[in-house]
Amino acid sequence: GETVLAQLAGADLVVVTRADLLDDTVTSEVERWLADMVAAPVLRAPVPTAVLFGPDPIGDDTLAVPEDHASTSHISMSRRFDAPVSRGSIDVWADARPGGVVRAKGIVRVDDRPDERTVLQVCGATTTVAVDGPWDGGESAVVAIALPGTSRAAIVKWLKLLR
Repeated sequence: GETVLAQLAGADLVVVTRADLLDDTVTSEVERWLADMVAAPVLRAPVPTAVLFGPDPIGDDTLAVPEDHASTSHISMSRRFDAPVSRGSIDVWADARPGGVVRAKGIVRVDDRPDERTVLQVCGATTTVAVDGPWDGGESAVVAIALPGTSRAAIVKWLKLLR
């Protein structure tokens, strides 16, 4: 009813579960209906846990692909920053996200507030940028998670928009 429609309207990500109980035709119809109802990506379970709960820890390189880069369930890439990123580059980055990127999260220093910790989050159709307290001297980095088939070059280009 109304409650379900309201929840769908506010969703960042919709995951269709128990599709094994329906035939493929009905499942596809449900997915099309959901795609017409919500702006959020509609995914069929199983969904990689990294998409739901966040990325794995990042590596040591400024732009890295985790060792399990042969994963068929998702693509994960990260980027570290040695200096604050510009506020303008965050706006460009948020608007240019490749379609296959379903989640990204990072903690960065921003040039107009270098003494504060800024959290960047992407989940489905929602992007948030929020100050989260004073900078604690930790690592400045962003990790992106994308669906299989997403161009790695597009993800690298997107992460490099943050400068």
